[in-house]
Amino acid sequence: MGKIKVDQKEINETSPCFIVVEIGSNHDMDFNVAKKLINVAAEAGVDAVKFQTYHWQDIVHPGIMASDYGYPSDRPWYQVIQERLAMPREWYPELFAEARRWGLIPFSTPHCPDCAKFLLELDVPVFKIASMELTNLPFLATLARYNKPLILSVGMGNLTEIGHAVQVIKGNGLNEIILTHCVSLYPPQPQEINLRNIISLKKVTGLPVGFSDHSPGTATSVAAVALGACLIEKHVTLDKRMEGPEHFFALEPADLKRLVLEIREVEQALGAYERKICQAEGAKREIYRKSLIAARFIPAGKRIEQKDIIVTRPGTGIAPEYLNTITGLTVAQDIHQYEPLTLEKLKGD
Repeated sequence: MGKIKVDQKEINETSPCFIVVEIGSNHDMDFNVAKKLINVAAEAGVDAVKFQTYHWQDIVHPGIMASDYGYPSDRPWYQVIQERLAMPREWYPELFAEARRWGLIPFSTPHCPDCAKFLLELDVPVFKIASMELTNLPFLATLARYNKPLILSVGMGNLTEIGHAVQVIKGNGLNEIILTHCVSLYPPQPQEINLRNIISLKKVTGLPVGFSDHSPGTATSVAAVALGACLIEKHVTLDKRMEGPEHFFALEPADLKRLVLEIREVEQALGAYERKICQAEGAKREIYRKSLIAARFIPAGKRIEQKDIIVTRPGTGIAPEYLNTITGLTVAQDIHQYEPLTLEKLKGD
């Protein structure tokens, strides 16, 4: 799998996991909340913050009710989107500048060509493609031609659909693609997440694979990194009790910090594929391993019997595998009880 560069960050199998905070609709149409969420992301140590960029017509029919999406309202969903969810475009320049000031990479998920062009004016280094767009092949072709890396969520998609999407993107000249395993449930139950898809998607497509995690905790994201996810995307909120469709399964600031620390710890723990004993562990061999130890006083000139020997720590004597070899040999000098047997104290072949 090749390297993909997003801004100054390389994403590949050996690089640190690229951690993305999804702000989404959790700004609650309050600019200061959006700004605070960027600060929360920066203080947690993530790599990027992501927004959603759309016109309500891009994602919903006017006849669909909010209750159809599980939102407690008797109004059409598009009205809720307009009033509470869709981030005003005039916010973007300042929020992007705020993210960059903190050293974060800001980008977004466009849902139409107009939105993509708007984001290009803000110099986004990468596009995220939502799972709902997986089969919107003309739109994927348009995005590919902008020659920006694409992060493609594959929620609800079967392997044929995923293959067609990748084929269209590559057919339009773009090879910098990251797939994100995703379950389009908010939140999914553990038995619905199927993290081993990260492994299978890598094998089938040959592409780097991340995980867009809608679960309410941190365990699945950490496990995904252990399975080889190169990217983690997670929603964040100031408080799970805030109103809105994405707060209750998002991470609060303390949990986000913990997630980043756990991911970085797991990355260090993964190590290399070769069997290698670290220096600190190697130094324990003499202390923790067993060897042949005198069970009683063995005087010089005596032939060793098995009852003269016990196998126990430390590992400074002859290794246990030579027990039968040394049985019958003559002791060259006195060996005291609980003294390790060494070749210098024996004589014979």
